[in-house]
Amino acid sequence: MTDNETATLWSTEIEASADIATLCQSLFSKTPLVRHGLREGHELGERDAPFFVVVPFSDFDGFEAENSTAKVVVTIGILDREWIAFGTRGQRARGLESMERIECALRTLLGETSEPPSRWTAEYANPGPDFYVRSILFETDNLRTI
Repeated sequence: MTDNETATLWSTEIEASADIATLCQSLFSKTPLVRHGLREGHELGERDAPFFVVVPFSDFDGFEAENSTAKVVVTIGILDREWIAFGTRGQRARGLESMERIECALRTLLGETSEPPSRWTAEYANPGPDFYVRSILFETDNLRTI
């Protein structure tokens, strides 16, 4: 499968996932927005959270021809204003824990698809108060190539 075909499959699976919808509903009282690809001028932000953006990873010439791996970037955005008390005077933001739970549900879901990821690397960002973004570059091994 090409990067775009894999991204399309994953977008559909995320959108249809009852587990991810239920988790987001319980954490944020909102079901997630799922977007396939990027649209200039329609960037997602704090007001759209929670969201998933699934983007095929291609080079500057466009989509790569089918080869042995596919690369897809999945970006998760959440707005979590909850704080957790610890000790007698401590507090910590719940955001990173919420992001870990959502990422775990995402990796479980993608691992059960017909094109499961074999490797990934990720990076956090905190672009605003209580707004957390995690971008994950997934790679798949396409064993059906000639």
